[in-house]
Amino acid sequence: MCMPARWTMTATTRPGSARGSGRSRFHSVRVRAPTDCGGAGLITFCTEGETMLGFLKSEKADIRVSVDKVGLPYYAGETIHATVALETESEVKVRSVRVALVLWERYQYRERDSDGDTSTTWTTAEDALFSERLVGERTIPARFRESYKVDFRIPLDAVPPYAGKIVQNRWLVKAVMDRPMKKDISAEVEIPLIVPPPAEPGQSGEFGVCSHPDDADIKFMLPRLDWVEGEQVEGLVRVRPRKGFGASGVRLELVRTEYVPRGLGNTHSVTEAKVQLAGGKDFRPGMAEDLPFSLAIPKQGCPSRRTGRSVVTWTLKAAITRRLAKDFTSHQEIWVHNGRAAM
Repeated sequence: MCMPARWTMTATTRPGSARGSGRSRFHSVRVRAPTDCGGAGLITFCTEGETMLGFLKSEKADIRVSVDKVGLPYYAGETIHATVALETESEVKVRSVRVALVLWERYQYRERDSDGDTSTTWTTAEDALFSERLVGERTIPARFRESYKVDFRIPLDAVPPYAGKIVQNRWLVKAVMDRPMKKDISAEVEIPLIVPPPAEPGQSGEFGVCSHPDDADIKFMLPRLDWVEGEQVEGLVRVRPRKGFGASGVRLELVRTEYVPRGLGNTHSVTEAKVQLAGGKDFRPGMAEDLPFSLAIPKQGCPSRRTGRSVVTWTLKAAITRRLAKDFTSHQEIWVHNGRAAM
């Protein structure tokens, strides 16, 4: 059985007391639990404030954020109705209390140091699209309780959330209590966001950029260029030989590419789907061939998107492979969205 008399506590004080009060400031309190009683050993509580006779006094405040939709997505162009709740147990000095609609972005870039070595670095950026000040510079009294209602309209061209390898971003409603000489107190709510394709679908057509148009014109016959995660991209690869040549096969790939231009540039590409359209065969000039295809777009939270710091693209890539000769290729970017518009 555990005996209660074996707990010990050590208080470390910071020099410099309040004027004439003889009271010093805690830097930390350490409690040592008895390890033979299943205790965790050393537990450290870091705090700030004034103490006299061992009683801790510090600024105590809480800030919370909630939104009108719980467990449901928002759509580009929709309005977020947010509530910020502010509570204090003691007086709190603030420069301001603000709430904002924030685009949070994390990305990895490459750089070269003075020795010529290359390294990768992760960094995070927050862009406040809309910001509102709830409280100005003041001392908020103890036992303060107040709720604030704020509305944010999501831009129609908002960047969709993205969870990739070297790029991630998401939307937040974030409230921050800015305190002088002390750590800010903040709270945030993530906003699940769907950015659908344009309301008017694009025209069907013949698309693609060929590597060797004088030898083989390779085009994609597509009903549209805008697609949604989870859909099947269906169409034809049309080959119009300009010269006669033999091929070992024709393949098609759907490639997702993340690119960060900062520094030396950083690229991560993934082939999300691929299919062999034809085996070995001879192509003759004047004899066009249509090769049908269907490729699935994975539903994984990785739509097309672009910011000033990073870009994500989806590309159809067709290749006529040839033995002992350069392949003939064609590519076409498509736009992948993370959902359809609300009905």
